[in-house]
Amino acid sequence: MEQFKEWYPEWGWIFARILENDCKDEYQLYLTSTTPGTRWYDKAFWLGAGPWSFSVVPLVDCIVEHSSEYQKSGMAAANVILGLTPAILAALGSTVDETSLLSVFGRRPFLALCLSAGSPGVPPRPLFEYRRFSQLQEKRPGRLRLRSFPFCVEALIWIAEHVVALASIANVATLGYELGSRVIMVFAPELTYLTLLWLFLGTVGHIFAAFALRLRVRIKDPDILESNIWLKSWIAPWKAGGQTEFTVLPETLAYTCFSGFISLFNAAQIMFGTLVFSSVLFISVRDCMPVVGRLLASVIACRIVLMYELARIRHLCQGRKGEPAVYLVKVMEDETQDGSPEESGSSTQGTK
Repeated sequence: MEQFKEWYPEWGWIFARILENDCKDEYQLYLTSTTPGTRWYDKAFWLGAGPWSFSVVPLVDCIVEHSSEYQKSGMAAANVILGLTPAILAALGSTVDETSLLSVFGRRPFLALCLSAGSPGVPPRPLFEYRRFSQLQEKRPGRLRLRSFPFCVEALIWIAEHVVALASIANVATLGYELGSRVIMVFAPELTYLTLLWLFLGTVGHIFAAFALRLRVRIKDPDILESNIWLKSWIAPWKAGGQTEFTVLPETLAYTCFSGFISLFNAAQIMFGTLVFSSVLFISVRDCMPVVGRLLASVIACRIVLMYELARIRHLCQGRKGEPAVYLVKVMEDETQDGSPEESGSSTQGTK
């Protein structure tokens, strides 16, 4: 990504004119770089440039100096809006616990990965929070129940979900590229990939959470290797017949520490996003609003798909009306006083 080649439309023509008429020497310095000990290097040092940004800071300072006070105020207002964006996205986004449920219990790790990559906001969670898997089997009056569609319709829904997730990823990726090439980060002006890095950094937390949950869950699916069963159980598990058993093992010290690390990572991801988005230059309020809108669109689209999938998992665990549960979840609690493990969960048996 090359800097100072493309600008956002509202003030881009002004910045391009300043670059051509008032900052020719600084721009030439940026293109050719410079060496320590020269006059330009000393000037960049006193402007606050670091060892890797001495060729960028003089040019940025020159453009800002020749910009109007109105433009400077507009860029400051855009910084406020963009600085709040990571927290807003986190409030609307999907938690790592939800995507890990889709990956492990929903048996759709690729879809969970795509949904996490297409949704930059990752909500923080309390440190060392206890997870109650029995909620999957709790029935709530008035909850919307999903219809059972034919297998071909379920396949179309499965395809549509992946299209939405991949479209969200493409939207986020192009947005990160545009920001990296059209704006400058004050705290690291020489780096163009920071916005793109943050937009996909939250995916790491989702991957860690899915890995941690998989360490605790044992899956028993005796019919999964039979012909035509694997494909059906992947797209529409209730069409495959039989029952899948999930055994959730007790928490270990390693799992607790790993879970705590994920909580800290999610908090750090939000703070890093605030640092990145609140320090941008050369973008106006009108230009930043479509950026925020596109990010919100990706988060909301991925959230809708994930909520549909989680509702499907709940109904698989609870069973449809007049039918046995397709998923049997057993939660192994701590040992009882006599030393034997205590088991909780549904005991409904499925039909073959």
